[in-house]
Order: sequence, then C-alpha cells, then structure tokens
Amino acid sequence: MKRIFAILVSLTLVVSLAAGCSGGGSAPTSSGTASGEPSSNAPITVKALVTANESTPVAVVMSDLFKAITERSGGRLTFDVTYGASSVFAGEGELFDMVRNGSADIANMALTNFNSFAEEIDVTCWPYVFESAEHISNFFNGDKSTELVSKIEQGAGIKMITSAFMGIRNLTTKGVEVRTPADLKGVKIRCMDSSIYVNGMNAMGATAVPIAYSELYFSLQTGVANGQENQMSVIEESKLNEVQDTICKTQHLYAINAFIANDDFWATLPADLQELVQNTYKEFLMGYADTVQSIDDALEAKFVQQGMKVVDDVDRQAFIDKCSEVFLSTYGDKEDWVNLFNAIKEAA
Repeated sequence: MKRIFAILVSLTLVVSLAAGCSGGGSAPTSSGTASGEPSSNAPITVKALVTANESTPVAVVMSDLFKAITERSGGRLTFDVTYGASSVFAGEGELFDMVRNGSADIANMALTNFNSFAEEIDVTCWPYVFESAEHISNFFNGDKSTELVSKIEQGAGIKMITSAFMGIRNLTTKGVEVRTPADLKGVKIRCMDSSIYVNGMNAMGATAVPIAYSELYFSLQTGVANGQENQMSVIEESKLNEVQDTICKTQHLYAINAFIANDDFWATLPADLQELVQNTYKEFLMGYADTVQSIDDALEAKFVQQGMKVVDDVDRQAFIDKCSEVFLSTYGDKEDWVNLFNAIKEAA
C-alpha cells in the first residue's frame, strides 16, 4: 500500500482506452527450440514494449511481472524493456507494427487496435458490457473468448498472451449530478471520436461531443462540453478537476488492454516457458485490479479535499438496461457483434 501511494505522488498514467495492439517479435538470443521440444539452457532476451511511463502503476506492475518471469524461469528468460513506448514511438499503431515485423517481441495496447481484423472487438468498448474486473477475466480466460481470440491471432499474425482490466471510467461534470439516464438529457459529454464511443455515450442518455484529447481541458473550460468520461488517474494527470466540480461514479466502462507476442517469437519458446509467461501475466494483471482500486480511492479522497463532489448513488442497473436495449437496436443486424455481446454477458 505504501508503494502505491508513493507512486501516486508522481502519477502520470497514460490511458488509452482504448487502451492498441502489437505484432511481430525479435529472434531470441539463443537458437531457441520449437514449442514443446526440450528447452535450451541458453537465456532468451525478450524485447518488451510497455505503453505507460516507468513511474506509473501499470509500468511498476509490468516491471515486477518481468522480474518474476525471469526468476521463475531460472534466468532462461530476461527482458529488455522500453517504457513509455507509446511516446517513444508513434503511438500504439507503431507498437503493433513493431511486434508484427519482429522489431519487438511483446507489447501491451488497447483492444480496439484489432478491429481491422475483428470489427466486433469494438463491442468491448460499449458501456456496461463488462461489469467488473473479474467479469473481464472470466471472459478472456474462458471458452467464450476462444473464437474472438483465434480470429484476431490469425488475422493479425500475433499471439494473444491475455487481455486484462486496466481501469474504470466515470463521468465528471460541472454543476450536474448524474444518477440515472434521465439526468444526462441535454448534457454535452466529451468522448473519443469513434462511433462506438459516440453511440455508447448517447445510449447513456447524454449528447455525445467527440473532441480530441488535446482539446479536452479547453472544451470543458469554455463550456463546449459540460462533462467528460475518464479514469481517475487521467482526471488528475490532465487537471480536469480544475474545470469540473462533480464526479459521477457511473463506472460505465472497464478499460481493457491486450498483451500480445510476435507469433514467430512465441513459437520458439518451449512449451513450459509459454505456460510460465501466460500464467504469470494472468496472476499479476489480476492483482492489478486491486492496485487500481487503491489508486482510485486515494484520488477520489484528494479530489474531495480539493472541493469536488462525488455522486456514488448512481442507478447502474438503469444504465445497464438502457445501454443493452440501445445496443441491440443499433447493432442488431450485425450477427458477430450480437453474438459477442451475448457471450460477454453470459460470462458475467
């Protein structure tokens, strides 16, 4: 806990929600062996890309994860890590290309970066489709995600190590308390410039205003938008508490990152190392859900101390029902979208 609050002092967490993907992988330093064959004792150096800056909670968890894999593998796997990779390189799109072409072995990024291979992946960005971090884990670690993951892996030419919860998005407003969809009528809420986010915010009852992130602060300051939706860490990082006075804990979107590997690199890993990597990722990323809750609680207390009001008696079921109804009326003619939506709901 002390470590988490120390991190908060310099919190600069970069959230992409949507959360990019990656592909490709560099050759291991040893000759490697085919998956399932006896492993070599020669160490393999893994080139890893982490989107977040080194001081952020995500990067700290990833650093501990890589150390654990190195230790548990007896030194057979070591890591050469680039932190803040989204800024070092030209965004998550380039990270995806680097993994696919072999310039990097593994990376993390938002699931939506895969929508050119499986457009229905956008369903994961619909409000209230996921209801908890455990729900995300149930889906992506269970049989119901098999078809989707296989479609992405085959289309993108990558290995999906896992997908995991990365944070909760809430509404903030100026002078508006939101408890039900009716409270959002006529309220202009800034969202990302993507049809799934625009339609989703409208489904919640708001008037969606797609605005670039670089213009978010100014749009709230000038009243172009009355509110916005983001994670607590983004509210602090972008100082949105200076131009918003109310946090409405709608918890409408659970952000997800994909953790991927270059297909050729993954194939060179012995079966025991593949299993070790996947299990360690899942273990550490499930633990990160508790870290996120601690961060959010601390930031909420900080915002309240600075004068913000928190609305926590939100009727989430009213929002869930309305968003489900609007989803089916909007995308009901897209069989793949509806099938994925239902599969996710069944994994709750």
